[in-house]
Amino acid sequence: IQELADVDVFEIVPEVAYPSNYMECVNYVNDVEIPQNLRPAYKEYYPNATVLESLGISGSSIRNESSKTTVKNWLNRLGFDKQSTTVRSVSTRTAHDGVSYSLTGQRYNGQHGIFIQNGKKVVVKRK
Repeated sequence: IQELADVDVFEIVPEVAYPSNYMECVNYVNDVEIPQNLRPAYKEYYPNATVLESLGISGSSIRNESSKTTVKNWLNRLGFDKQSTTVRSVSTRTAHDGVSYSLTGQRYNGQHGIFIQNGKKVVVKRK
């Protein structure tokens, strides 16, 4: 995903670890989380994050070329393909922390698009 979308990687770690045994983990999710509609709390998880469509790929096929195609198509649907994030020019301004500017130098005011915030590329999707 990082290679195809040209994005930073952030590991999402639950506050309470899932069982390390595969079947125990599956049973816990099926018997506890799903029936109760529970979601685990995460360490360092940003409360304003937007959770987009997920993608599941089995571990045994993760390195197959067909999986890479599946991931690429998924990223394209979400708007995270490299083509859509190509930077042609950037104008800069002095800003306070937390202020975002578009790649053309316009202040971010809630619209969707690709922005630079604190030196990082940020993609804002329509809700």
